Amino acid sequence: MKKADVRELLGLLWARDMKGLLSAPTDIPATQLFRYGLVGGGAFVIDFACYCLLGFLGLHYLLAGIAAFLVSFVFNFYASRVFIFKKSAPEKAGAKEFSAVITISVVGLALTELLLYLGTGLLDFDYRASKIIASVIVLFWNYFARKRFVYRTR
Repeated sequence: MKKADVRELLGLLWARDMKGLLSAPTDIPATQLFRYGLVGGGAFVIDFACYCLLGFLGLHYLLAGIAAFLVSFVFNFYASRVFIFKKSAPEKAGAKEFSAVITISVVGLALTELLLYLGTGLLDFDYRASKIIASVIVLFWNYFARKRFVYRTR
């Protein structure tokens, strides 16, 4: 990430330019990462709430992780397209774009499940703490993989 990109993001924040921060098309990595944090935060709230509810209802933590992923994936996919990666390459649109995103997300799900198993199954952490740790790690995988393989600009 370039200093100029970070300066531009800070300028948008300082000016309280909501359109520039949230909805104007941008290829600036710092602004996209900021938006991804917001969208990812929303997806995390949905994912974590579903995960905790299912855990509370007695579903095994690994199955709860998969179910919560499915719910939050739908939100994250559409919100990412609308707010973050508006300028996706035309050849990636539609089914190709969805296939690439789902592939990256399934890898993220596998990583999440592994981290949940390590945290809860092996290290005996509370299932919610394991989920928070896994979610932070997987957030970076999802952003950089989408940026590199799905929504890259020429």
